[in-house]
Amino acid sequence: MNIVGRGTGNTVITGDGNTNAFVQDNGAGNPNSLYLQDMTFKDFTYAGGGSVIDAYGNATTTLVNVCFKDNETTNDSNGTVYSEGTLNVTGGSFINNIANYGGAISMSNGDALNIT
Repeated sequence: MNIVGRGTGNTVITGDGNTNAFVQDNGAGNPNSLYLQDMTFKDFTYAGGGSVIDAYGNATTTLVNVCFKDNETTNDSNGTVYSEGTLNVTGGSFINNIANYGGAISMSNGDALNIT
């Protein structure tokens, strides 16, 4: 899935306090990828994984110029972005995000994190 916004100040997706925005799951070996560009995610609260993105099963997630602001995970959960696969981050920002395990990014053991 590819989603391109109109800039971090123009495309703002606001959470409802009860769920995250994206769950990627490669269950049964089905490859999937998520590409997000030029947008902001703010005010997400989630109690079971990444407050905005949960990526499981060797998923590939690419974030280009994406801002994550004022997001929170609860119940000993992972960061704003949780990945069990490959996470590529280019530009963007993580501002005032809260989690017990990585306020910004939480990775599973041995997975690839590429930041440019």
